[in-house]
Amino acid sequence: MNKNVILYTLGAAMAAVAIIVALLLVLGARGGSGTAEAGLLPPPDNPPPNGQCIQISIITHTWKCVPDDPSLRFNRVDIFVAIAGQDPKVLEAAFKCQSTGEPAAGIFKGIKKDVNPEPFPNVEVWSGDFLEKCQEGVNVDFLPSDPGNPPQIKSVAFTNSSVPPNPPPNGQCSPVTSTVWKCVPDDPSLRFNRVDIF
Repeated sequence: MNKNVILYTLGAAMAAVAIIVALLLVLGARGGSGTAEAGLLPPPDNPPPNGQCIQISIITHTWKCVPDDPSLRFNRVDIFVAIAGQDPKVLEAAFKCQSTGEPAAGIFKGIKKDVNPEPFPNVEVWSGDFLEKCQEGVNVDFLPSDPGNPPQIKSVAFTNSSVPPNPPPNGQCSPVTSTVWKCVPDDPSLRFNRVDIF
C-alpha cells in the first residue's frame, strides 16, 4: 500500500473518531438521547419565580401578578399554572401591563412534569412579551378549558431582557373564511416551531 494512502486513511479515521467524540460530548451536555430534530433547539430553562399572584375576579378569571421588587422593569412574564395531569386548564391567556396599559397575547410554552407535590405535580407554562418596559405588575386574564375547575397560578417570573427583532417574511397567507386564514412557508420542507404574523 502506498505511503500516502496509508497516511490519508489514518488521518481520515482519526478525524471520524474526533467527530464522534465531539457529538457524544454535545449530546451528553444537553442530556439528550440524540433524537432531536435538526434545526430545533432545546427549550430554555424557565426563569426562577420572583413575584406573587392573587386572583381579583372569579367571574372573569383575572389575576394580578406583581414582582417582589417593586422597582423591577421587565418586558416578559412567565406564569405557571398547576395541573394534575397532561390536559391544560387554559385555552387562552392575555396579559396587560399595569404601568403602560400595553396588552400582550399569552403564548403557551408547554407542560413541565413533576415539579410540584401531589395532587398537582405538573404545570403548564404561559408567557407574555411586551414591546415596552413594564413596571408595577400585570393583569392576567384566562379563558379556562373548564369554567367549573378554573386555573390556579402556582408561580410567576418577571424577566428584563431584549426583545429580538422580527424575522423577515418567508411565507404567504390567504383567507379560508371571513375569520380564518391559512399561512404556509415559501419553503414547503421548512420545519418550524414559531410563527409571527403581521
